[in-house]
Parts: sequence; structure tokens; C-alpha cells
Amino acid sequence: MTEKTLIDKELDELYNDVDKGKTLGRNRRIVAYAMKLIAGGAGLLVATGKFTAFDQALGIAVLIVVFLDSVFSNHVRLISEAQAGHAYKELSRKVKATYNSKLNQVLQAGNADSAEGKTKINELKTEAHKMLSGGIADIEKKLSETDIKALKALSLEAETNSRPS
Repeated sequence: MTEKTLIDKELDELYNDVDKGKTLGRNRRIVAYAMKLIAGGAGLLVATGKFTAFDQALGIAVLIVVFLDSVFSNHVRLISEAQAGHAYKELSRKVKATYNSKLNQVLQAGNADSAEGKTKINELKTEAHKMLSGGIADIEKKLSETDIKALKALSLEAETNSRPS
């Protein structure tokens, strides 16, 4: 059994990060749908006028949902995380397609166990590492930029400064 090299361990970590990234937005999407259902359902119940005894409670529920959505910037972050999830999937496909096709060429040449073959395989791993780490860094940067925008939108100071005097 061969011991994993540092690059093998890092590639495993990067692929794990990519796999986690592929699911970004899933939980936030569920919350968004639930909030929309609560707001829409409560609005519909109030509009029918058949449950007037509950109108105030339904109105409060709608206000709470709208408030939570705006405070947590759920919609803005949902879009950002969904885009990131798709970007992670694309990154994974791209790296695997590039690495696997080039590795297949080395294996078909029958020199994977030779010094030249091992060097080529290490070069492929290095290339995959660069593609993964660079891609993850780009995706994380875009996510953090969206997070900062969402936080700035919450700032009461920004709101008061944007009002005309």
C-alpha cells in the first residue's frame, strides 16, 4: 500500500471542499420556499375573508417572514449560493475531465510505473491542484463579496446617508 503524498492529501481536501460547495444554497432554498408559502398562504387566507378571526395573526406571520427574509438577505444570498453551487459543479467536471483524459493517455502508453510516467502523473496532480484551488478561491471571493453587499444593505447608517437632505 502506498502512502499518500502531500499533494494527494490536498487534492482529497480540495475535492471534499468542491463536494460540499455543490450543495450550497440547498438549505437556503428550502427556507425561501417555506417563507414564500407562509407569506402567500397567509395573504390568500386574509384575502378570502373566511378566517377573519385570524387576520391579525396571519398579518403578523407575513410581517415576520418578510422581516426575516430582509434581515438575513435570504434572497440575495440564495442567488449567490445557487450560483456558487453550480460553479462548484462545473469546476469539478472541468478538472475531472482534464485530469482523467490526460491520465488515461499516460496509462494507455503503459509507462505509469516508469520514472517518466510518475513525473507526468505528478504534473497532472499539480495541474489539478492549481485548477481546484484557483477555482475554489474565485468562488469563495464572489461569495464573500455578495455577503459584504448583503451586510451593507442592512446598515442603518447606509440607509440614512442615502436619503436626500
